[in-house]
Amino acid sequence: MARQFPERSTHIQTEAPKAPPAGGQAEIAPATGAKPALPWGWQVALFVWLASFVFLALNDLLSCVYKVVSRMLG
Repeated sequence: MARQFPERSTHIQTEAPKAPPAGGQAEIAPATGAKPALPWGWQVALFVWLASFVFLALNDLLSCVYKVVSRMLG
């Protein structure tokens, strides 16, 4: 018994792509509103991370200043 295979579909493009309008550039739709660079969840996460980093660095700096001053006075 001969096995029948399905016919292959051809991947040949039958129509040529449409040329852009005379002017060189396709029309661009105007933006309705500016979107933020990041979603609000990521903005909150980055703010929390940055704020904690700043507070930890400030804490380290102030603790070093306190140690130096306490050694000089005591």
